[in-house]
Amino acid sequence: MRFRLLLIVIGGLAAVATWTFPYWQPLLPAGGAAAELFPGLAPELQGDFAALPPERQEAYRALSDEDSVRALAMLTAALTPGASAPANDEELPEMIGSTMVSVGAFGEIDPTRYAEGEVSIYQDASGGWLLRFEDFSVVNGPDLRVVLSASAAPRESEEMRAGDLDYEVGELKGVTGNQNYVIPPEVDIQQYGSVVIYSAELDLIYSSAGLFARGS
Repeated sequence: MRFRLLLIVIGGLAAVATWTFPYWQPLLPAGGAAAELFPGLAPELQGDFAALPPERQEAYRALSDEDSVRALAMLTAALTPGASAPANDEELPEMIGSTMVSVGAFGEIDPTRYAEGEVSIYQDASGGWLLRFEDFSVVNGPDLRVVLSASAAPRESEEMRAGDLDYEVGELKGVTGNQNYVIPPEVDIQQYGSVVIYSAELDLIYSSAGLFARGS
């Protein structure tokens, strides 16, 4: 009876080890029988890669086949915690005679580039603009910036620069959290069709939010 119980326990442990292999495999010593899950990725991040959804893992591997340097930079950033937006951006700042003129929402470009959250553009009585993100989050990336584009839904940097009208608002304040960006009155908001989250280091769009006139 004890021998049978021992066999059951051993079988159970083997089953658990098999199912959890992707999580503990990266912890094996270098040079062991197991290979890296993602070549070049830091050992301490291999387990985090294993925890990603399978479709996301496959997307990074496919990207690596095309451009291994870019794929590694994107994945390393994505698995590294990014900063949150400043706490003082949590609330909408006081504005005199403000009017909401445009709205939009961020979305996914592919399994490696995505964001979510709402976008609003306000104009105050002096003619100045305020760009606001609410309930915002984006996958972390190298040197992320906020850009206005004339294109409604750019997926590539060339589309973002359509008409040479792209306007860089500034560095992204955080990968999560509400945030506010002041835009000078001389900027003609009407000529822009989207707000873009853009990696200047990789020349790569991470997400965009098409802008729609309030009430349209």
